[in-house]
Amino acid sequence: MLPWLQLRRVHRHGRNGQRADSVDARPELEEASARRSNETGVEAADIHLGRRYAQTLHHLLQSAMVTSVKSDTVGRWPRPSAIARAALCACLPASVMLSACSDDPALTIEEGATVVSEVITSNAAEAAIGELMLLVAGSGSLDEVQDRITTELPCAQMSAGDDTLRVNFETCTWDNLPLTGHCSVTLSTGSAASAIDYTFDDFRLGDLAIDGGASTAEQTDDGVSTTFDLMASPGSVTTRRVVGTGVFSRYERRDDDGTVVDSGVSYSGGRTWVSDGAEWRADVAAMAYRGGRSIPIVGQAAVFAPDGAGYTVSFAYSTSPPYYSTVFRRGSTVEVCVSGNAVCE
Repeated sequence: MLPWLQLRRVHRHGRNGQRADSVDARPELEEASARRSNETGVEAADIHLGRRYAQTLHHLLQSAMVTSVKSDTVGRWPRPSAIARAALCACLPASVMLSACSDDPALTIEEGATVVSEVITSNAAEAAIGELMLLVAGSGSLDEVQDRITTELPCAQMSAGDDTLRVNFETCTWDNLPLTGHCSVTLSTGSAASAIDYTFDDFRLGDLAIDGGASTAEQTDDGVSTTFDLMASPGSVTTRRVVGTGVFSRYERRDDDGTVVDSGVSYSGGRTWVSDGAEWRADVAAMAYRGGRSIPIVGQAAVFAPDGAGYTVSFAYSTSPPYYSTVFRRGSTVEVCVSGNAVCE
C-alpha cells in the first residue's frame, strides 16, 4: 500500500487525563504527501487525489462496519457489511481479490465431472482422426495416399476415381482397436502436397464414432494444420457436433535415457461443440491421445461453459487407469476420476 494511504491509530488525552482512541489519517497523510512529493516529484493534484481516496475509504469502512456483535462472538472482529467488504476488496491485489472476494460458490465434484465429461466427449473428434491426418498429410498424389494407407493398414479396401480415393475399413484393426466405416480422401486440384479433404461416413475407431468432414493444409515442422466439422461420440454419451481449427503433431514421451515409453497424436487449437442446445468452447494446449481413446495422455484446455463460466481442465500423465483430471475455477480445484472414454461411475 502507498504511504499516503496508510491509516494510523493515534491517542488523544482529554481534560480528565483519560485516553480516547480514534482513527485520524490526516497527520500521516500530510507527512507522507510532503515526503512523497519531495522524493518522486508527484504533483500536488495527485497527492490531493490520494488524500481524498484515503479519507473516502476510511469513511466507508467506519460507516459500513456492523458494530453489533453477538455474545458468542466476543473477542472476534465484527463482520463487515457488503459496502465495507467491497471497499476492502477494491484495495487488494488482483490475484488475492479473485479468491478472497469472489462470490462464486466453491467448485463441486458434480460440476467438475460435467465439465470433464464434455471435454472428453468433444475430444473424440480429434482422437479419432489425428492418426489418419498425419498418415496422409503431405501426399502429392492419390497413388501416394493409397501407398501410405496400404503400408499402415493393408486391410483397407480402396478405389480411386478422378481426384478422390474411397477407402473401406470394414475388416481392419488399428493400434489394437477395431476400425470400421468409410473415408473419402480428395486432393485439391493444382495443390502440390498441400490441401487434402476428408469425408467420414460411419467411421469408427474403437469406441469413437464420427461422421462429417475435415481438411488439412500444408505440413510444416510444427505439424499439420487442420479444420474439421464432425459429429463425434466416444460411444457412451450423446453425439456432439464438434467444429475446430488447430494443428496435429506427433507426441512422444521419453524416459531419462531417451527411450520412447509412450506415443500418440497431439492436438493444439480451438474447438466448439453443442451440448443440449448450448455451445461450449475450448482452447486446447498440446492435448495428446493414444489412438482411439478420447481421454488424453496429457494436456490442458481452457474451457468455457454456455453460462460464461471459465475452467482450466488438465490431464496428468499416468501409466495405468484410473486416470484423473484436475478442474480449476476461480480459486477452487477438484479432481475427477476418468476411465475408458468417460468419467468414472
